[in-house]
Amino acid sequence: MKRRSIQSFHRHTHAPSKAIGPRDATAYRSQTGLGIGLAIARHLIEMHGGSIDAHSDGPNRGSTFTLRVPVAQVAATIHTVTPPAVASCAGRRVLVIDDNPAGARAMKRLVTALGGECRVAHNGQAGLADIRESRPDIVILDIGMPGLDGYETCRRIRQEFGSSLMVVALTGWGQERDKDKAMQAGFDLHLTKPADPTLLEELLTTASIERAARV
Repeated sequence: MKRRSIQSFHRHTHAPSKAIGPRDATAYRSQTGLGIGLAIARHLIEMHGGSIDAHSDGPNRGSTFTLRVPVAQVAATIHTVTPPAVASCAGRRVLVIDDNPAGARAMKRLVTALGGECRVAHNGQAGLADIRESRPDIVILDIGMPGLDGYETCRRIRQEFGSSLMVVALTGWGQERDKDKAMQAGFDLHLTKPADPTLLEELLTTASIERAARV
C-alpha cells in the first residue's frame, strides 16, 4: 500500500495515459473530476497546521485519506482576544467563466476562502456581460466551452476592455502549444487544472496592483 501526497496522488490516479484534445476533454473530465476539491482540502488543512495523505492499493481498489491536525492547547490564564487578521486577498473581485457548474462552484469556494469576492458565469457571452457590470480585477476563464470558447472570449475581452484586467486561462489542456495559443489570444497566464491554491492566492493578492499598472 503506497502513500502519496495529495498532489502526486491526483496526478497518478487522474492523469490520462495519453494527451487528449478538445474533443475528448469534456468526456474525460466528466469521468475523472477536476481535482480542485483535493487542492482546496490540502490548502485549508495546511492553513491549520495539519496535513493530509492519500493511499491506495491500485485502480478500483478504493482510496484512504488520512487527516492530521494539531490538538488545540487550552490556555490556563485569561488572555486578551485580538481581532482576526484581514485576509490579504480581501476585496479582490474575481469572475469565473466555466461551463462546468461543479468546477465553477469549487473555484468560487476557493476564491471566497482566500478572502476574495467571486461571481460565476457559465458561457462566454454571459461572462462578457458580467465584466461590463462588475468590472472584476481578475477573470479566470475556461478554454473548452461550447459556442464562444475561451480563446475567442479572451479576444473579445481584450477588444472591449484592453489590458485593464487580468485574464487567466484555467484548463485541462496543458501542452506547450495550448499555452502558446492562450498567450496569442491575449491571456496573461495559463494554468492547468487542478488549480494550485497558493498560486491562486498570489494572483488574487497582486491582481489589483497589476491592473492599476496597466490603466
